[in-house]
Amino acid sequence: MTIRAAIVGVGGYTGRELWRILLAHPDVDLVLAVSDQLAGANSHEILGGVDPHRGARPVVPREALNHLEAGSVDVAFLATPAEVSLAIAPKLL
Repeated sequence: MTIRAAIVGVGGYTGRELWRILLAHPDVDLVLAVSDQLAGANSHEILGGVDPHRGARPVVPREALNHLEAGSVDVAFLATPAEVSLAIAPKLL
């Protein structure tokens, strides 16, 4: 069973490391990577020139969360400051 995952805050250190881990996991499909500061960048730029095993994924601005449909991801990781996560979490639930 493949788990569909999203990362919010992929522009920071924690988000980037989580990106590397999830892209290497055989049972995870990273369907959404969100970052205001890195919107439009690709994985090669974000991961410092290290190409992940399964290719580039788009990075989109946080506004994309408004369009995230219920059931489109199985898990969402919030790699954002606590106050930002506190505001986003109820919307994702």
